[in-house]
Amino acid sequence: MFDWGDGTNSGWVGPYNSGQTASASHTWLIKGTYQIRVKAKDTTDLESPWSETLSITIPRDRSYNNYRFFNFINRLSELIPIIKILIN
Repeated sequence: MFDWGDGTNSGWVGPYNSGQTASASHTWLIKGTYQIRVKAKDTTDLESPWSETLSITIPRDRSYNNYRFFNFINRLSELIPIIKILIN
């Protein structure tokens, strides 16, 4: 299980055989620094402790990019009225 440092986690991934590498992906929406950690669970549901954290920095907001895109579309719709009709 990966703890993404933003209040979410991957849930349990796998199963994997002992020694195999597990992986998961995540998208952070807000820029900032996050502490990622991971733990494992065996077939008898015994869990390892959390690993040491890995610090990552997300350089920009995904939500800001979405805002810029929709702001562009709104401004474009003022110039080309048919776009406003299609959006609505």
